[in-house]
Amino acid sequence: MPQADSLPRVRRVVEVVHADKRDVPAISKDTGFSERHVRYRLQAARILGLLAEDLSIAAVGRKLIETAPGSGEELETFRGCVRGNAILTALAPALLAPEELDVAAVSKRIQVVAGLSPATADRRAVVLRAWHRQLVETEIKDKELV
Repeated sequence: MPQADSLPRVRRVVEVVHADKRDVPAISKDTGFSERHVRYRLQAARILGLLAEDLSIAAVGRKLIETAPGSGEELETFRGCVRGNAILTALAPALLAPEELDVAAVSKRIQVVAGLSPATADRRAVVLRAWHRQLVETEIKDKELV
């Protein structure tokens, strides 16, 4: 489950990986993100299918990089990543719906499916709420979420 709230920051990490930076310290130096946050954003990129486990860029990751940051095309690419992820759609079926995401219900699903503690599941559900808020907008903006 993701721990990175900001999709623009996930994109930034993918861009740096695409530029052949494949280790956490180098990505951290290039982005200015702490190594811990780089790891969170790399994991989010993997969950979204933007990066493979070996940090190679997936086809959809290349597609994302070809879009303009904050554009409708970028937003649709992120939405497609969510639609294509069976785990995300099972845990948060309303992730792309216009109504507010039910964080408590998502947390309960995460607890049951992933066996996480309530506190950890709550935090992951809050991340998905942040993604929901970004994904239902008409453009993605970096809202200074960490």
